[in-house]
Formats: sequence, structure tokens, C-alpha cells
Amino acid sequence: MGTTDQGSNIKNAMNQLSNTLSTLWLPCAAHTIQLCVNTSLSETNAADMIVAKCHDLAVMLRNSGLFRRHMDIVQQQQYPESQPLTFSIDMPTRWNSQYMMMERVIKLADAIRMARQNIVQSDYTPEARRQVRKLDTMMLEEDDLQVVKDLVTVLKPMYIFTMQVGSGKIPAVSLLYPWVYDEVNNLGDAVNAIESAAAVNLRTRLVDHIRVRWPLDRIPDAVAIATFLNPGLKKHPLFDMQIERNGQNVKLLDNVHRLVVTELLDLLKDRESTLATFYNGQCHEQDSSDDDAPITQPGSPLLRNITRELQDYTAYSIEKLERRLKYRDDPVAWWLKHSTSYRYLGYLARRYLAIQPSSVPSERLFSDAGNLVTKKRSN
Repeated sequence: MGTTDQGSNIKNAMNQLSNTLSTLWLPCAAHTIQLCVNTSLSETNAADMIVAKCHDLAVMLRNSGLFRRHMDIVQQQQYPESQPLTFSIDMPTRWNSQYMMMERVIKLADAIRMARQNIVQSDYTPEARRQVRKLDTMMLEEDDLQVVKDLVTVLKPMYIFTMQVGSGKIPAVSLLYPWVYDEVNNLGDAVNAIESAAAVNLRTRLVDHIRVRWPLDRIPDAVAIATFLNPGLKKHPLFDMQIERNGQNVKLLDNVHRLVVTELLDLLKDRESTLATFYNGQCHEQDSSDDDAPITQPGSPLLRNITRELQDYTAYSIEKLERRLKYRDDPVAWWLKHSTSYRYLGYLARRYLAIQPSSVPSERLFSDAGNLVTKKRSN
């Protein structure tokens, strides 16, 4: 399986690999989310206009030394123990930049007004008056600020999930489709608090594009297995969905069970050597029997062990302290803790939870290498 961004050259290369080597291509989740955000904003005129207003305001204040100086003074008076905040500027190629810019506008709204008041009362130079007049033409009204707050509410789940899948700290592939399911079914962050029509329309567009990019009825088998093997997500409503397989409608959970059994039987065909390698000889007692029946035959020892593990794991109830595994902790830690109880599924978990949903970690390495190996470096 390969995870890349969606540049046309990369897509062509992965399509050729898929045809020749049966390689599954998984588009970078962070890149795909940003494509959905950019497209949805361009299709929602009211939201796009508000983003443009925030951009003009942020650029003006960031480039004004006068306002920067007064805003730093105001923030130091309000929060003496914190560093003064500066404005973020949105960029089409920078992920979450629209969200971060609008969030910063909201945080600095009071500081902007207080800085303007201080300049009016203390600086009578023509340049100061000119900058105040320019700011007055760009200031956001209360209604506009409410729209900005609503847009931030809509984009916040995109920001949080992008940071999760791009961190490289947890095996986040199992989070992908449960997140898509929650977003499509309006279970995201504070969606009921949205008031403005622009934010509602943006939300609708985002859901439409997410549904097209990640159709829930066509979840890749490998990703479905990885999601099931996250103990905090194995009972997610996603698995109650009906999907079509081989011309029949089946429940996603039943299809995943079939895939898990098939995959394990395929991996463990060479019973003696494979089990000794995977489990250091610590096999179930039935696996070392002298039964010469094929291991895929109904009732074979290996098939019974796999089925028992699968049933036990599916029925296992996650304790309250373990529920935080769902989004914060590493599910691999859970499997290490329970490796003796689920030897077969534990091996499968290590294989599938290692799938990367984003190309951000590898791209970050290229950036770090570029910062280290420069033209001025002598060794």
C-alpha cells in the first residue's frame, strides 16, 4: 500500500503501480481534507468573501509596524505571562491556513480595537491617521465576526483531524473512516451551534466533498481491517452499515470478520515455520497437533483458534480507562498489553495499524533534510 499526495504525476505513477503490482493507493488524508476545504470555500461565495476580508485585515495589521507595536503593548497588559500573538496569513498550499487565520482574527479582535483607540489618543501624525482610516475600512462588523466564529466551528474538525493524521505519533489510519462517518452524519464538533447561512452552506459543501472523496460504501479492505483492530473503534456505528460485496448486501462488520479470517489463514499456511516465526513457538496447544487435515477446512485447530479469538475480541468491552484509546493513545499499546490473549489478531494488528494515512511524516523528513543539508554547508 502506498500513501501519497494527489499531484497528477504521483497519481499517474500510483495508478501504473496498481495495475502492475496490485499496489493499493491511499491518498494522503491531510492533503485530501485541504482540497475539500479549498473547493468548498470557492463554491460558497459568502464564506469566501469573509475569508478574503480576514486576509486583507491580517495582511494590513501584520505589515503595519505601528499597529504591531500597539497590539503587543495591549496583549502584554492583558496577558503579561504570555507572548504576544501575531497574525497568520492564509495560503492556498498551506494546510489549515484559513482556519488558523480566522481563529487568530477572533482572538485578536479586542486587541485590534484597543490598539486603534490607543493610536487615536496618542499619535497625531498624518501617517498614524492614514493607517487608522485604512483600518476602519477593513474592520469586521459584529455580524461578520459571528460568521467568522461559525466558519471556525465548521473548519475546526478538519484542523484537528489533519493534525492527528499528520503527527506521525499514532497509527491514525484506523481513525479515518470513523471520522468521515461522524462528519457525514453531522456528529462533528458543535455543528448545532452554527447560526450563519454562510457557515451552514460551507458545512453542506464540505460534507458533499468528503462523501465523494471517501465513499463509506467503498472502504478499502485494508483500512476496514485496521479500523476494526483499533480496540476503541471496533464497535463504532460504522460497522453496522450495509455494503455491497459480490452482488450481495452484507454488514461491514461481517465482511471484516471474513477478511480477517481469510488473511490469517493465508498468512499461516505454512503452519509450523510460520507460527514459530510469528509467535516464537508460543502457539496455542491445538496448533501443534498432528492433525493432517487442511488448516482451512472447517473445524481445523487453526481455524477454531482464529474464530475464537475473533469472537472474544469482538465481544470484549473496552473499560472506561481504555476508551481514551479511541483518539488519543496508541492502539498498538493496547495490543502489546493483550498480546498473550490475541496472538493471531495481535500479529494482524501490527501489520495493518502500520498503514500511514498521510504523507506528512515523510514530507516532513524532506523538509528537515533541506534545512540541514544546505548550499552553505561545508561537510
